[in-house]
Amino acid sequence: MSKLFLALMLSIVSINVMAEWIKVGNSADLDVYIDNRSIKESGDTKQMWVLYDFNVVQGTDENQYLSFKSLNQYKCHAKTTKMLVSTTYDGHATTGKVVDLFNGNAKHIPIPEQSIANSLLHLACNK
Repeated sequence: MSKLFLALMLSIVSINVMAEWIKVGNSADLDVYIDNRSIKESGDTKQMWVLYDFNVVQGTDENQYLSFKSLNQYKCHAKTTKMLVSTTYDGHATTGKVVDLFNGNAKHIPIPEQSIANSLLHLACNK
């Protein structure tokens, strides 16, 4: 188990070093960035790293965070998305301590038309 955790942490560090984060949107609560170089294609499916950087602390008392990055999968024609992996940080822009890791079985969900997720779908699928 510790070897798996170490391998995951090393891959996260290497992704941060190589990532070229481009700001693609914002709201009163957060800024959203993508790593344009991370977009991978397999037929109608795309994958892309996304960074969410919040202006105020999110989460619960036990699990507070200011940013998280996730590898998202998009089915372009179906207009659905799912999170493949994510890492949550207590600092801005993936700095500070890692407070949560997700590497699980998320299901594809429909993307609402007027949403940040819809903008991300278009960025990934139109590259």
